Amino acid sequence: MEQDPSLQRLVVTLNASLKLETSALQATYEKWRAGQVELHEHKKLLDEELEALREAKQQLAADRATFERRVAREWGPAKLDPRRRVVVRVGGQSFQTTVAVLTRDSGRGGW
Repeated sequence: MEQDPSLQRLVVTLNASLKLETSALQATYEKWRAGQVELHEHKKLLDEELEALREAKQQLAADRATFERRVAREWGPAKLDPRRRVVVRVGGQSFQTTVAVLTRDSGRGGW
């Protein structure tokens, strides 16, 4: 059984087109797959960095709590009621003290 030559050309053309489309789809899939692998690697690195940041944040919170306990224990004005503290700004810096300290006479005869 012989096929019509125009039908044979059509089959050959369709097979060639199908092969070309298959190659293009395969190349696209391989690029997509490589991108997926790269994306997975980036996610893994970001997850590791996030974990390190969480640990650092916990350590900073612990260090801050320790520091604040030490300040409350050792620094005079921190022991006072906040309403009794006086804040003085000198040269752009804030200092906390008390009225008693500011009015104390050092006995040195003024400025």
